Formats: sequence, C-alpha cells, structure tokens
Amino acid sequence: MILSTLLMLVAVDMLLANFYGLFPMEIWDANTTSLLFRAAMWSGFVWYLIPYKSLAAKSVASIFFLTQVLDLLQYQMPSIGKDIMMMLSFVAFAPMMGYAAFRRYSLPSDDLVDSHVCIIARRPDRFTGFLASVFGQPFGRYAYYVNGAVFHFHHGKFKMTYGDHYPIADATIIKTNIKVTGKVREQFARSIGSRWSLWNNCVTMRLRNVHQ
Repeated sequence: MILSTLLMLVAVDMLLANFYGLFPMEIWDANTTSLLFRAAMWSGFVWYLIPYKSLAAKSVASIFFLTQVLDLLQYQMPSIGKDIMMMLSFVAFAPMMGYAAFRRYSLPSDDLVDSHVCIIARRPDRFTGFLASVFGQPFGRYAYYVNGAVFHFHHGKFKMTYGDHYPIADATIIKTNIKVTGKVREQFARSIGSRWSLWNNCVTMRLRNVHQ
C-alpha cells in the first residue's frame, strides 16, 4: 500500500511540476501554487509514513502538514484574506508547533488498586486515537480497571474482561480520584455491548464515567 501510494504521489508531483496550465492563472502564480501544493502533498505523505508509536514525530509532522495547507490556501486568497491567514499562522500554528515539539510524551505509571477506578492508557494506533492525543494526554486508547474488571472496546463493541486476562505490560496506569462504588460499577456495566462511534468510544467513556 505504501509503495502504490508513493508511486501515485510521484506521478502527481511530476504532473504538477511540468504542467502549470492545470492552474487557471498567470505562469508565476501557477508555478508558486504548484510548489505549495507539492509541499503540502509530500509533508502529508511523511506524516503518513511515521508510525503512531513515534508520537512526538507524528505530532510535529501533523502541525507542519497543516501549516503547508494553510500556506496553499493563503496564496489563493485576496489581500485581506492573506493577512488574516498570516495572523492565524503566527498566532495559532507557531505555538502549536512548539507545544507538539516540547510537550511530555510519557507519564509516570501508578499501581492498579481495587479501591479506585484506574485508567489503563496506551499510545494511539489509529487516526481517531491520534487526534485524541494531540492536545490532551499522550494516549489514544483507554481501558478502565474497576475492582478487578477491565472495561474496554474490542472490535467495535464495549465489553468487560477480568483483569488477569487483560495485558497491561505496555500501558500507563493512571489512578483516578473516583472511588469504586456500586453506582460506578453500574455505570460501566450499563455500557457493555454498546457499539463504538464518534460519540461513544474510549475517550468519551472517560469523560462520562471518570471525570464526574
């Protein structure tokens, strides 16, 4: 898949590099637009190549890709639009790049305890988890340890697994301030069998059941 994507991008790059007539504008503007488009395209491909486990590099690459897209859009706008986009680039993307480069990508791990809800957090392994990790904690997958039981999504469905059958070797344990009570266990148990969606996933589950 990577090879086919690379070949397609090379073909598009060669097309953009040699056929400025694709852009309905003066030759100088067409040349600049071609260069900006190619820069955005290749920076997006570099982001795609970086594995999710290299979270710091992938985060920086994502911000760089967005700045390239912003530059391309900025060049197509009238003067007032260019000024607004330039201000946006300076005010938003420069701090975002610094945050992505220098934020902490590891946290100390706690011990599992039965008295409190514990979060079993892992690095993201797909795009939705990556989005959740960009501006929050450096994790994209969450499971919840509640008095010996682990509640988590598996193949798109929320389920419960007994703690000794759930691997935690590569996870970070976060002990919350939520004490385990019958009400808390019932909240998690009610969600068993529910399907994954943008509004019902390990991140929103954390917001509903852990941050009370």
